[in-house]
Amino acid sequence: MHFELENGTIESSNAKTLVVAIYQDQPLAGSAEKANELSNQIISSLIESGDFKAKKGETLTLHKPQGFNAERLVLVGLGKNEDGISENAFIASAKAAAKAVSSTAADTASLYLTEVNVKDRSDNW
Repeated sequence: MHFELENGTIESSNAKTLVVAIYQDQPLAGSAEKANELSNQIISSLIESGDFKAKKGETLTLHKPQGFNAERLVLVGLGKNEDGISENAFIASAKAAAKAVSSTAADTASLYLTEVNVKDRSDNW
């Protein structure tokens, strides 16, 4: 598998798969909030209906999401945010996101996990 790092916003991404992180029982924020706005509130609808609970490591892949050039939008749950999540919770969620992406035919993906607040870790870790 080939990886490239780029800096950009969810609305400007050309990746075939987009991955956004969502805290359990918290308002949407960052790229997840923007993705919800672009997709005509599909993420908040899935949360409100109970179809996506944002539990640690939970994923849901949306195909051909409205409002994006991407073919897929992957939601990854982070669990509860209590002034950040643990390093283990972050790693579990990142692994779940990687597994969800690798199970698709996508050859490019943009992950918006750097927005996640990890307890006792700086933004640079």
